[in-house]
Amino acid sequence: MPSIKNKCIFLNAINYSCGGGGYFSLSVMPQDAATLYNCMKELNISGPIPPRKMHSTIMYDVRDPLISMSMPKLKVEAHIIDVGELGNALVLSIKSFQLERIFNMLSERGFKHSYPFLNPHISLKYNPTKEDIANAKENLMNLLKKKNLTKITLYNFKRGMT
Repeated sequence: MPSIKNKCIFLNAINYSCGGGGYFSLSVMPQDAATLYNCMKELNISGPIPPRKMHSTIMYDVRDPLISMSMPKLKVEAHIIDVGELGNALVLSIKSFQLERIFNMLSERGFKHSYPFLNPHISLKYNPTKEDIANAKENLMNLLKKKNLTKITLYNFKRGMT
């Protein structure tokens, strides 16, 4: 039986959780993540997700399959479309044809997403209060527009690489 480390090794160019090989995500570029974080603070929403942990999950396969593949370095632009709730999180909904292509490619390789479809988003805060949700829904999109953040850049390479 391969170790978790060995199972994760084929994912060298994509962010993953070493809980297994069925989790794929792209990180939010540091400058975009910092802007999101600062906007949350500006709206007095306490406890936002730290910028270095902001990401968009592309695939989560609970079966944790061992499917050998590699990913090129990716830099993906996604349009911000809405603020809302998903499960126990306050999220920023995003849209990107590239994310859909990556999801479809992973599905074609044999991965099975834990949801019936891709719902691209970036979690901003876990376990938000009703006040946090109302405040974000009412104010965050306008604040992001004022800061010229209408698109988010996601990536899967180490900082400093291009």
